[in-house]
Amino acid sequence: MNKSFKVMGFQIQSKKDLDNNLNKHVENLEKYSSDVDMFVYPELFSTGYIMDKDYFNENAMDTNDEKFKSVLELSRKHNTNVLFPFLERCGDKLYNSVAVINRSGELLGIKRKFINWKTENGYLDEAPMKENLRVFQVDGIKVGILLCYEVSFAETARYLKKQGVELIVIMSFWDRSAESQWIYQIATRAADNNVFAIGVNGFWKEHTCGNSMMANPNGDIVANLGHEEGTIVFEITKKQLEEEIDMWPYYEDYMAYNMKDLLK
Repeated sequence: MNKSFKVMGFQIQSKKDLDNNLNKHVENLEKYSSDVDMFVYPELFSTGYIMDKDYFNENAMDTNDEKFKSVLELSRKHNTNVLFPFLERCGDKLYNSVAVINRSGELLGIKRKFINWKTENGYLDEAPMKENLRVFQVDGIKVGILLCYEVSFAETARYLKKQGVELIVIMSFWDRSAESQWIYQIATRAADNNVFAIGVNGFWKEHTCGNSMMANPNGDIVANLGHEEGTIVFEITKKQLEEEIDMWPYYEDYMAYNMKDLLK
């Protein structure tokens, strides 16, 4: 696939208002969907990253919820793939989740967060690890998803690579005090695994570090939104992926030299 795959990242602040945030998604689709292949929002876009038990209990959605079904229908209507972060109710559990929706409005699957940041404990449940490190086919691109703190562990991206991932999307609400970690971890995960890595961070002035960005399979940061609220478009092609791997075969050499054996 030599045609570019365009991903739009939204570095925005969700309100403490589910309906407002869903309406914002409608506005974004109406404004941008004609020229974009996939939308990506920050972690917990549907509710905002607000640790409040009562608010969470009132605004969690399951996949049978009419509001959730409306999100699927919007992707069909606007012919746009969407990685839609939402607060998911599953039985007696509340998960920090992402719905993977294709441009036909089909739910390809749900990714749930399996490593909470310490301040999330007591508000959000952790999901099983391996079943939430899946690769999804989106317009012929193999896409994997990590939620915030999960990118801090090299093995998460490596496990996705073993499944053939080509694009890793990191959706986050990353604190400004850890800005350097956000930048170098995304670049490193891209280089170590010879994949594209896109990070989309929430916006809360003076709190989050921004820097929604893309690193290429060599680990170069090729686009960065900086600290302000806004949108950014990333473009990738299979040809570029192949060329970068041919020039900088980090993952192939990792496998060829059995580097993993050092840890046995």
